[in-house]
Amino acid sequence: MPRKNKYSTDKDLVKGVKRDLKVDEETIRKVINAFKSELKQRLLAGEKLNFNNFGTFEATKWKSDMVYDINHHAKVKKEVKTIKFKASENFKEKVLD
Repeated sequence: MPRKNKYSTDKDLVKGVKRDLKVDEETIRKVINAFKSELKQRLLAGEKLNFNNFGTFEATKWKSDMVYDINHHAKVKKEVKTIKFKASENFKEKVLD
């Protein structure tokens, strides 16, 4: 049965790596989870992560702004944080071709 969604999951990544490297699924799952954990820790520490021929991940902070907090019925100063990804030129070319 064809998939309805157009995104890949951890399970799909494990299957792809298993097919390419001939390594057992449990080892691959551990490596993927360790990679994601390390990625999170480094972003939380404020590091910029650059992967050659892929792109750069960076945690950014926007300027603080006053917003209305509906729970406290008052204006509060809110700092917005986000994660930015910038694809490398090589990666963009391959995806967009």
